[in-house]
Amino acid sequence: MTRNLITGNDAAAWGARLARVDHVLTFPLTSHTEIVGALASWIEHNAMAGKLVTHASVATMLSAAAAAADSGIRVFAAITSQSMRASIKMLYDIAGRHIPMVLLNLSRGMAEQDCGCLQIQCATCQEILDGMLLAYRLAEHSDVRLPVVVNIDGVDLSAERESVDIPNATTAKQFVGSYSEDSYEVHTPMQLTGNGDGNDASFEYGIHHTIQQMLTAYDELASEFRDFFGRYYPAVDAYRCDDADFVFVMLGAIAIRARETIDRLRDRGWKVGLLRPRLVRPFPRNALRDFLTGKQAVAVIEENAELNTSGMLHNELTAILHGGRDMPTILARFTCSEVGGDISTQEFFEMATVLRQAAANGESPPPRLLFTHREAQGDNNPQITRDPTNDKPNRH
Repeated sequence: MTRNLITGNDAAAWGARLARVDHVLTFPLTSHTEIVGALASWIEHNAMAGKLVTHASVATMLSAAAAAADSGIRVFAAITSQSMRASIKMLYDIAGRHIPMVLLNLSRGMAEQDCGCLQIQCATCQEILDGMLLAYRLAEHSDVRLPVVVNIDGVDLSAERESVDIPNATTAKQFVGSYSEDSYEVHTPMQLTGNGDGNDASFEYGIHHTIQQMLTAYDELASEFRDFFGRYYPAVDAYRCDDADFVFVMLGAIAIRARETIDRLRDRGWKVGLLRPRLVRPFPRNALRDFLTGKQAVAVIEENAELNTSGMLHNELTAILHGGRDMPTILARFTCSEVGGDISTQEFFEMATVLRQAAANGESPPPRLLFTHREAQGDNNPQITRDPTNDKPNRH
């Protein structure tokens, strides 16, 4: 095992290389050029086996990837939020056909959340590399056989450099194993359900049935991964939650950066914790419910907001808390900008204040926006805004 300073894109490329993919498919897009460039260079210089093919569109890339994976070839492809939305029907089709393949998604959006693909949310460059290895094992697991999307924060994580342990190729090969068309069957009725548009009841049931088995499979693989590499990735990452009264729930890289603020709040005597789901689909409801039992209030901080409703994370937490025994009755929602930078320490203090006041009043607060001054201009909704010059929020 070696330790290198690499970007999230490099980590994804290493994950594909160590998983010994046979086929790299790409539709050229700026955000993942670094990934494809690294893989192309390794293939050209015989550092890894395999073939790289450039396609004319995302749809043709996904079609070719699905066909290759369905014939027993281990594939890798990268995609971004806009290109994924443009070809989202393909994801329903791939999931409906139970094709075990892995896609890397450089995105903050969650438009594809209910297309039937399993989804892992990464928060560090190390998690990207390790998540790729876990994703291939998970996609090809005999109880799963579904496409897995590995989500990473575009720009914030894909282009950042962090120190990453790159596993030994032999050890990675032992963990990931081999894949071929002989390792699974495609003729059972459950696996042939689905018409590709996500509106078929048998499609929904077939995917739901499989996803229920996935949490057990993931837990087993996470424990096996720890035995191989010494790193453990439970479905939910909990930070200082055991005795917390107030809990922040977040996804991705911004959650990791919030740990320092949690420590500062603790130093001030505030009993605050942090929960970060690693799995988006299936959503680890039972694990989150266990962590949230007995808490006073929960704040969801997320970067995606859906039209006419809350964001994905808020919707999921609402379902978990509703009617649950000894669940917190206060659920606050904060939406931060995708391009506004990190959330300041002062903002976390103010959000914690909002939570404490809401718990004391017994009423959940209205949704808040965390925007920069420029982004907030012309909006009269209550919000907490960042001042980039002094890192202090200003309420509008």
